[in-house]
Amino acid sequence: MTSLALRASPTLAQRWDHVQPRPWALIEAVALPLLAGLLAAVLGNTGWLSGEPGFPWAWLAPWIVTLRYGTLAGALAAAALTAFGVIWLGASFAQADWTGWAGGWIVTLILGEFADRWIDRVRRHQIERDYAHDQLQRLSRQHYTLRLSHDRLEQELLHQPLTLRAALEQLRRLGPDTSDAEAGRLLLQLLAGFAKVQQATLHRLDEAGRPEPAPLAHLGPPQPLDPNDPMVMQALRRRRLAHARDVEELVASRYRAVLPFGPDEQPQWLLVVHHLPFLALHDGTLVALQVLCDDFAALRQARLSAADVLREQPGCAADFALELQRLHRLQQRWSLPSTLGVLHADSTPAAHWLPRIAAQLRSLDLSCEPAPGRLLVVLPLTHGAGSEGFLQRIEQWLQRQGAGGLAEAGLRWRARTLDAPPAALLRWGMEDA
Repeated sequence: MTSLALRASPTLAQRWDHVQPRPWALIEAVALPLLAGLLAAVLGNTGWLSGEPGFPWAWLAPWIVTLRYGTLAGALAAAALTAFGVIWLGASFAQADWTGWAGGWIVTLILGEFADRWIDRVRRHQIERDYAHDQLQRLSRQHYTLRLSHDRLEQELLHQPLTLRAALEQLRRLGPDTSDAEAGRLLLQLLAGFAKVQQATLHRLDEAGRPEPAPLAHLGPPQPLDPNDPMVMQALRRRRLAHARDVEELVASRYRAVLPFGPDEQPQWLLVVHHLPFLALHDGTLVALQVLCDDFAALRQARLSAADVLREQPGCAADFALELQRLHRLQQRWSLPSTLGVLHADSTPAAHWLPRIAAQLRSLDLSCEPAPGRLLVVLPLTHGAGSEGFLQRIEQWLQRQGAGGLAEAGLRWRARTLDAPPAALLRWGMEDA
C-alpha cells in the first residue's frame, strides 16, 4: 500500500490513454452535465450557480463522469456544466458565485486524480492477468504436445526391440540351413520392428550386379522392382545406401531408401524401402538399416569363414566362433565395439567356479571354456562401463555365494575390445596374463 501511495501521478499521456480507447466517453462527458444542468433549471434548483447553502446536485454529473473516465473527461464535463450555467442560465462571475464553481472544480480534480490512479492500477492488473493467461495457455499447449509425444514414444517402444543388442540377437535364428527366402522374411520383419519400415522388398543381385525384378521376400504387398528408378541406379553405381535425403535429383524416386549389401563389400542382395514414416527418416534409422543388413549378410557367409577360427582353437564351440567373427566385423566396419574377457583360475578348486559363472551370463553374452581353468566371455556391443558392470555383477554374485570376490575365489580377469582378427583374439585369450 505504501508503494502505491508513493507512486508518481499519471502523466498527461497516461490520462489521455484512459479516454482514447472509449470515444463515447467524450460524448457522455458533454451530454450528461448538460442534461443535469437542464434538469436542475427546470426544477428550480439553481443554488449550485451562486454557492448558496445546500447540496449542488448538478455537479453529480461531472463527478460521475470523472470517476468513470478520469481527469480529462471530468474536466470536460465540468467545463460543459460551467458553460451551460454561464451561457444558458446567465450565471455571473461575481465574488459570491465563485464559491460554488470553485468547490465543484476542486472536487472534480480530486476525484479525477483518484480515478486516474485507480484506472491505471486496474489496467496494470489486467495486463498482468492477460500475460499470465497467455503463459498458461502456452504451457498447456506444450504439456499437451509433450503428452502426445510421450504416448507416441511409448507406443513405438511397445512395438519394437528396445536395443540394437535385442535386434542382433534375433538374427541368431538364421542357421546354416535356413533358406534365403525365409532369412529374407526374418530380416524384413526385424527392420519393420526396429527401423519402423512399413513396406519393403528384398531382391537378389546376379553376377553382373543386376537386381531380379521379382522380390525374394517382401514386407507388405509384393511389388516388382523398377530398375530404372534414379535411386536404384545410384545405389547400385555407388554400392552404398541411397535415400530420399541424399541428393535433390532423388525427389522424383518412388522409393524411400535403397541399400545394396553383401559380405566383403560384394553386394548380393538389394533392399528397397517403399514406405517409411517421415519422422523415421533420420540418421539413426539409416544406420540401423546398414548395420542389420550388413550383419545379415555376414551371418549368411559366416559358416564358411568360421572354419579358419575353429582350426586355430578347436576347443571353442561353433556358435562362439561365429559370434566372435560377427562382432569383430561390426566393430571394424561400424565402430560398434564389443569386449572379449578372460577368466583364469589359479587352482583346481577355483576352476569349479567357471561353469557356474558361465550360467550367470545374460542371454546375448557367450562363453567358451577352451581349456581347463580358462573361460572366454564375449560381451556384444559392450565396452568400458558396460564391461565394468559385468565384472561388478560377477563380484556381487561371488560374494553372495560366500567366495568373497574374484581375488578371494582365485580368479583373474582381463579384457580387451575386438580390435584384432578372431584368430589373434583367441590366441590372446589362451596366453597367460
